[in-house]
Amino acid sequence: MKKKIALIFLFFLIQNLDAQTIGGGVLTQNTKFQKKYSPYLIVSNLVVPLGFTLEIEAGTELQLSENVEIIVNGNLKAIGNQNDTIFFKTPNSNVFWNGITGTNCSIEFDFVKLTDSKKIISQNYGNLNLKNTCFFSIYVTEGITLHYLKNARFEYCKLFGIKELGKIDAIDCDAADSLIVTNCKIENWGDDAIDVGTQTKYAYIAYNFVRHCDYGLSVGESSKAFAERNIFMQNHGGFQSHNGADLIADHNTLYNNTFGIQCFHGGDVNSGGNAQIQNTIFSNRNKNDFQTQTSSLLAISYCISDKENLPGNNNSFANPSFIDTTTLNFGLNSDSPCIDFGNPAYSKDDDGSRTDVGAIPYYSGVNNIIDENIDNQFLLFPNPSNGNFYLQNLTEEDIDNLTIFNSYGVVVFSSDFNEIKLEFHNFASGIYVCIIEKNTYIITKKIIVF
Repeated sequence: MKKKIALIFLFFLIQNLDAQTIGGGVLTQNTKFQKKYSPYLIVSNLVVPLGFTLEIEAGTELQLSENVEIIVNGNLKAIGNQNDTIFFKTPNSNVFWNGITGTNCSIEFDFVKLTDSKKIISQNYGNLNLKNTCFFSIYVTEGITLHYLKNARFEYCKLFGIKELGKIDAIDCDAADSLIVTNCKIENWGDDAIDVGTQTKYAYIAYNFVRHCDYGLSVGESSKAFAERNIFMQNHGGFQSHNGADLIADHNTLYNNTFGIQCFHGGDVNSGGNAQIQNTIFSNRNKNDFQTQTSSLLAISYCISDKENLPGNNNSFANPSFIDTTTLNFGLNSDSPCIDFGNPAYSKDDDGSRTDVGAIPYYSGVNNIIDENIDNQFLLFPNPSNGNFYLQNLTEEDIDNLTIFNSYGVVVFSSDFNEIKLEFHNFASGIYVCIIEKNTYIITKKIIVF
């Protein structure tokens, strides 16, 4: 019977038995799975060939039989909403399907829950866009593994692993043009929450919460990553940079990890990586805030530690005074030494004060003095870059002055021209601050140079 069903599906027929739609095989045309025919019981590998699209309607449920796999060479689009989640699961709780494998394809998820799988997504080339997607009950041999993707993006996703299953990364991305992971929650993985390697051109990791993993973010093999506003707690390490990687980390909170930052891999003295850590809290770590080898390059500035004196400029030894770590509230009490302690050259916090240290700024109740619409009148692009930035003034009024500061507050560029080409090839990688003075207000913009 299964062979017959698979053969029929090759010719694009879906058989409906007792209100359950049964299928499998290779799609021969663009196909849409609809909620009204749900659940879909997939009894053999489901293949989306090159040139075809499988679209899954909001509220649809896919029940995948044991060891069944979804193979995508075309496009897979599963777009749910807050009221109608799309489910990928097995018919019963004691079996596992084989996850999704993609090659040179496009996969797009929104409001999806994927459970009961041996792996999540393994994709080579193409594009991946996951939003509001939850992965749990994953008895994995691998998590999400990505190679040579053009763009990979994760927003508001949850990835819950099973740490006891071994050294498995939640997100393992190699040789990507762009990786963006924002506002995600990642917990209980035996290896890294986010592993960026093999000359990934740019990774942006921001506003994430990571707990009970090996490293919150590991960057290696000459990859480049910028991390801001993350909370990494109870991991083996917060950050790792190794084998010639460049990591810039700004405004993060590292709490109760074994190590804060490690700039090498394993015990290899030649595996050093580069890292610049600024405006970051190191708190309650178990062994060391930082570890380096002779081949490592580490710069720490405007940071606070409650365990040791940090090397570098403008750092402080103090208790950060979090509101309540037992309830995961890493906001700052009004007496926190992190308030107004950050790099004074940086953009001001929303209350108009000097930037605070850590992932979550203290809010004083004062409104921001700069209107967002005014800030958007100036475009600074591309950002980040390895040099050659352009500033474009979208208003008809001239600016009074533009000044670029490095992370130590030293002026590296100044001009009163309105459209400016900025070349940073002669400057070290790191975070720079562009201050635009115009009429009665001042606008600050952050520049990332790799």
